[in-house]
Amino acid sequence: MYFKALLRTLPRCSVDKSSTVQNSERAALQIRMMLANIFLALWRARMIEATMFRAKTQLSDLVKRAQRGEKIILTQGRKKTPVAEIVALSR
Repeated sequence: MYFKALLRTLPRCSVDKSSTVQNSERAALQIRMMLANIFLALWRARMIEATMFRAKTQLSDLVKRAQRGEKIILTQGRKKTPVAEIVALSR
């Protein structure tokens, strides 16, 4: 994934004996944290494609995943054409 590769290229922070972090290292740490937060937000909002057959056989699992905030798209046919979406109701 792009964000993981980008995180690996950033320099790691090191703390010296007086427990202070240099400004450039602090900036690198802030960038790493922002990218990690973006990665987590994208991971939580991931989309799942499920065929109609899978939806029939595993509907309860798909509904649970939708309640956790995942986007479930139901597809149909060999081309996997999107036809419906399973969304949790907001209360």
